[in-house]
Amino acid sequence: MSNKYVEAEAELAEKVVKLFENQGFNPTMMRVYITLFLSTRPLGLTELSKATGYSVSTVCNIVEILERTMDVRKFKQPGSKKIYFECAHDLVLIHRKKMEASTKEAQSMIGILKEAEELLKDDKSPEAVMKREYIIKLRTGYEQIHKMCHKFESMIEAMR
Repeated sequence: MSNKYVEAEAELAEKVVKLFENQGFNPTMMRVYITLFLSTRPLGLTELSKATGYSVSTVCNIVEILERTMDVRKFKQPGSKKIYFECAHDLVLIHRKKMEASTKEAQSMIGILKEAEELLKDDKSPEAVMKREYIIKLRTGYEQIHKMCHKFESMIEAMR
């Protein structure tokens, strides 16, 4: 590989990491992801560790999260015990996973907020009435988010 290529790859990686870090993503996780994204072949934990400078245990924990949240898959080569990871380069898959997570979060919050409403329903004190109104407003917002997530999921699937 030429020095120019290595420099360009490093610059791209740092810009992507910074972009996602500004959005609240873990920079360590993004460095592992971008390493897999830019790799031309599957990588094992030791290779990922060397490429990123993170310990094998750190990389191991991160790739588990990346499998659930991004387009990273884990597999074994036939006849080998070694585990490899690769990026599928599938933007639709990434966004589908994000929408599924957002839908589940909204569902959970709606349930939690309904329980809180139920606990406060018989309390007529001014504080309880005000808190119940806040809870209803928040639940209504999550119900709208839940509906939007379903619409987005349908749109994302239509992209396939």
